[in-house]
Amino acid sequence: MLEQIVFTLPLTHWLLIITSFLASFLAAVAGLGGGILMLAAMVSVFPPTVVIPLHGAVQLGSNGFRALIMRHYIHKEIILAFTVGSLIAALAGANLVVSLNEQLLQIILGLFILFMVWGPKFKAVKNKGKMRFYLGGGISTLASFFIGASGPITAAFMGREALGKHPKLLPMPQ
Repeated sequence: MLEQIVFTLPLTHWLLIITSFLASFLAAVAGLGGGILMLAAMVSVFPPTVVIPLHGAVQLGSNGFRALIMRHYIHKEIILAFTVGSLIAALAGANLVVSLNEQLLQIILGLFILFMVWGPKFKAVKNKGKMRFYLGGGISTLASFFIGASGPITAAFMGREALGKHPKLLPMPQ
């Protein structure tokens, strides 16, 4: 049965599987960029209405495994604040994204990929208080509805102060 499934996958699916491993490696080594790479590969095969939720599932697996491995370094107060912001944004934005037409989503997605490749990096948010984690969760969740890879946006809300040498782990949908 497994041989039948493995050998009947189209070449494009095999290329997406390989790209997924490479993108996860890039994200683990560089901290960012894997989600954008995977997003660009997926959008060349699937329409945006399929790419956004599929990319979210791929990122959940990749980031979830990384969080499991590094669970001792997770800052629970950051996760809590980020999650609260994410939930509020998810409730507010869920109806909006399903009402947009596919061409508009394609344009938004394409512009985002071009901006991430050739545009300036997002600047770090200056607010050092806990509110930036609530805002980061909300803004990155809203961005995820339209672009699927909000890791660079999320990173702008995360600071490295007082967190030690290990990276912060958040439910980041890069």
